[in-house]
Amino acid sequence: MTDLTRVTGIGPGLAAQLTAAGLPDAEALAKAQPADILTIRGIGAGTAPVLIARARHLTAPTPAPSTPATPASQKTSTPAPAAKTDARPSAGKKKSARKAGKKKEKKAEETPRRPS
Repeated sequence: MTDLTRVTGIGPGLAAQLTAAGLPDAEALAKAQPADILTIRGIGAGTAPVLIARARHLTAPTPAPSTPATPASQKTSTPAPAAKTDARPSAGKKKSARKAGKKKEKKAEETPRRPS
């Protein structure tokens, strides 16, 4: 038996109303139809299926693992894949090269030319 207040959106007051309506726990709510709980104050046509879905999710059995866990002593380590190298220069290098080129241009503009 799962307490109704464990269902997200159901507080103590709504839990008491659901219990009075014949749904004492989350399992009973999970089996209910939206029409079964629409008569409860505070539950509308949009809320009823949501609360039922949340109760189903909460009370759903947890599936067992399909393969047994391997003890740590039997695990083998596999090497990590090698890092992929890229032939293109990184964005930082491109930016630095552009800055260097602009500095040379600026310096050339500032230096007065000597007449020949």
